[in-house]
Amino acid sequence: GGLDIFSGPPTLAAISKAFANPYAMAAGWVHYLTFDIFVGRWILFDSIKNRVFAAHSLVLANLFGPVGLLSHLITREVVCGGRPRDALTDGVCDPMSDDSLLSLV
Repeated sequence: GGLDIFSGPPTLAAISKAFANPYAMAAGWVHYLTFDIFVGRWILFDSIKNRVFAAHSLVLANLFGPVGLLSHLITREVVCGGRPRDALTDGVCDPMSDDSLLSLV
């Protein structure tokens, strides 16, 4: 069936067969969109906080997901010199900081 992708190393044929099922395709699409939205949002706010150019990373995140996240992390490392600002370590009062978000869980 559609779960053949879990019976061994995934192949393109097995993944294509799984996504032929409309429910699997809908679940996959929602997963991709969710990743793009939340990671893109994080990239945007992190780039603002650290004053890092992020347009290229946002485009890559929307097109290729994790590649955009990796692009932003590399860009931030280069621009910030290994010292990115973080709400937890810099005392920034940010309602969307990791600490604030963890308190909601």
